[in-house]
Amino acid sequence: LDVWIDRSLIRHGYAWSVPAGGEQRVGVGSYEPRDHVKEPTRVIAGRLGVDPVRYQGNWFPHALRPAVEEGVFFAGDSAGHCLPLSGEGIRTAFYFGIACGRELRRVLGGEATREEALAAYGGFSASHAPAFRTALMLQRLIPALPPRVLTALLAVVGRERPCRSAFNWYLEQAHPRFAERAPLPVAV
Repeated sequence: LDVWIDRSLIRHGYAWSVPAGGEQRVGVGSYEPRDHVKEPTRVIAGRLGVDPVRYQGNWFPHALRPAVEEGVFFAGDSAGHCLPLSGEGIRTAFYFGIACGRELRRVLGGEATREEALAAYGGFSASHAPAFRTALMLQRLIPALPPRVLTALLAVVGRERPCRSAFNWYLEQAHPRFAERAPLPVAV
């Protein structure tokens, strides 16, 4: 994975290049919905010498939304479960989808009513609001930093201890070990 923060490419966001199977995927993510990503994606693809076959970029959601509404469960993008700052949404979609599935399993197993499951899942999602707010604050702050300040900040955060602390905090927001909990009952 390669990431570029280049304001001549995208004012409020970043570009990336990711190997995927036999291809190299490139894209641009923007924190500002008025900044379109199609042309910057063409530019970064040209710099890397790859064809811009599909456009991988978009702008990032800006808020965690209610995960339950009018008797409906929401997970992933529909609930704003895309992490601000990084734009990561696949891991969080699995994470919240697993939590939602566990609540639905409780209903089907007669352990909870639908209303109890809605309340539990809604509360679970809402409990992540402080972390999403922190990431959103960083999402707004970092692109506004002058280039020299951003360079100095990245030099500090790039050191082992701050980098490890930041990564561990980020990972904890939707840790993969969550999928290991609450195994399904064994059928007899």
